[in-house]
Parts: sequence; structure tokens; C-alpha cells
Amino acid sequence: MKTIDIFNVDVSNLDKTQLPSNIYAIRIKDCNNNIYDICINHQAELSEINSERDQSRMNDFLSNLEYSVVTEFFKNIKKRKPKSYSNQLEIITNNVGELFHYSRATN
Repeated sequence: MKTIDIFNVDVSNLDKTQLPSNIYAIRIKDCNNNIYDICINHQAELSEINSERDQSRMNDFLSNLEYSVVTEFFKNIKKRKPKSYSNQLEIITNNVGELFHYSRATN
């Protein structure tokens, strides 16, 4: 099986790329310009977004997931979580490896 660098996936060419399933990946940058790449396997049921209510639920889910993942990451590496950081990249795939959510900061 080919290893995929989830943080450098070419989203314009996704039909030719097999992504890993059930992945949540986030790249954050703190105020000192340190960059952290965090990637976990999630077990969430990702349903289609058909309404504003569904979108609101998904936004809440992503916000809670980000908070939990970043907090646990810094706890595990025994570093203090930055008081402020920015999301540079956020990716989530579903249970068959299809891209479900992708957001990227622009300069």
C-alpha cells in the first residue's frame, strides 16, 4: 500500500488519489511560528449536510474535535498548549477514504 502524506495532498487531483479512511488531520501554527502536524483516526459517523442545521452541527463537531485533539496532543508531548494558534490546514475523511472536509488558510 502506498503511503500518503495527508498534509500535502493535491486536492485538484483527488480522483486519482486514495486517501486513508477515517482520518482527522490538522496543521496548526502558534504565535512563535512553530508548526505542528497532528493526525488521528476518528470513529465519527459523517452524514451529508443538507441544511443549515446540519452545517451548524458539523461546525460544532469540528470545533470540539479540534479542541480535544490539540489539547491531547500537547498533553502527550508534555508541552503547554499555545494560548493562541491558527489552523493552517484541516482535513477529514469518511469511512471509505473520501474527502469529507477540507479547509486551508490563505495568506
